[in-house]
Amino acid sequence: MKLKSWIIFPLISILLFGIAYWVYPYFEKLVDVLLNHIPVTVTDMKTPFRLRLLFAITFAFIPLLVALTSFLFQTKGKHTQYMYLSMIISMMIFGGIRIFNIRQFYAESQSQIGEHIKLQYPMENLQIISFMFVGSMIGCIVGAIFLKRIMKKIK
Repeated sequence: MKLKSWIIFPLISILLFGIAYWVYPYFEKLVDVLLNHIPVTVTDMKTPFRLRLLFAITFAFIPLLVALTSFLFQTKGKHTQYMYLSMIISMMIFGGIRIFNIRQFYAESQSQIGEHIKLQYPMENLQIISFMFVGSMIGCIVGAIFLKRIMKKIK
């Protein structure tokens, strides 16, 4: 990679970190709607800040992961949008799977207890952002592999 790329990718990462940190409350509202307003409790007061920070770090790592996999797989920067696209799709899939699992677990647990007692789900156990982070890493590798195949067919 050129030296210019090693300057641009960290700057984009810093920008994405700031945007994701600012957008996190909207993400929380979206997750609340997707979870059908399951009551979520916070057992540790530092958890909301940690989750917000992890959310921002997840998006800040996207350009850095793309730069790293481009370097490791020796792919050209011309078609890296496929890696970005696969990362975003993978993040949505992994986050959606986790939301589906939480809703299913909550519904099963609530049906066992009954309607008179409402369960609360600990915020620490949601782990949606962790699943999104893993999804972004897997999506980056899958995107790099497909990009490598596309580059071989072009040549």
